[in-house]
Amino acid sequence: MIPVVFFVIVITFVLMHSAQGSPWDKAGGRQLSQVVIDNLNKKYGLDKPVWEQFLLYVWNVLHFDFGLSYQYQGKSVLELIGGGWPYTATIGVLAFAMIVPIGVGLGVLAALRQNSRIDYATMGFATFAASFPNFVVGALMIVFFSVLLYKWTSDDFFLPAGGTPRASRARAPWRRSGRTTYGPRGPRVYPSAWSSSATCSRTP
Repeated sequence: MIPVVFFVIVITFVLMHSAQGSPWDKAGGRQLSQVVIDNLNKKYGLDKPVWEQFLLYVWNVLHFDFGLSYQYQGKSVLELIGGGWPYTATIGVLAFAMIVPIGVGLGVLAALRQNSRIDYATMGFATFAASFPNFVVGALMIVFFSVLLYKWTSDDFFLPAGGTPRASRARAPWRRSGRTTYGPRGPRVYPSAWSSSATCSRTP
C-alpha cells in the first residue's frame, strides 16, 4: 500500500510540473503582473527547486498538511476534503447496506443450488456486475433515475441529477403537481432547468 501511494505521489508531482504554464496564468480571466506572480510563488513555495518542493510536499503529506487551495482562497485542501467527507461516507454506508445483503443472499442461494440454473445465473450476474467500472454504473444510474424517469413519468417522479440540497429542502424522490414543485416546506420556486420556464408559487 505504501509503495503504491508513494508512486502515485511521484507520478502526480511529475505530471503537474510537466504541464505548461503555471497556476497563475490568467487568474480570474486576466493576466497577473510579474510581482504578484512572484509573491504567490513565494507564498506557496513554488520558487524553490523542484527536488525541494517534492521533499516538502511529501513531508507535509505525512503530516496531513496538503497546503492551501489555489482556487478557494483562505481554505486549506484538508478543509475542502473534510467538507465532502459526510457525503462520501453517506454514499459508502448506503452502498454497503445494499451490497452486503444482496451479495450474501446470492452466495447462499448459489451454494444451496450448486450446479443448477440458479447457481449459473447468480455467478453470471456477479461476474457481469464486477466487470463494469464504477464510473460507468454511476453514469447509467444518473441516466435512468434522473433523465429517463423524468421523461417516463412526465416530470412527476425522478431524482436530481446532481447537487446536495440542504436538509430543509431535501426530498427524494422529487414530485411535481401541475406546475408547482412541492418540497418539505410547501410549494417553492425552482429554476427553469426543471421546466421550460421558471415555476412560480407562494412559499409559506
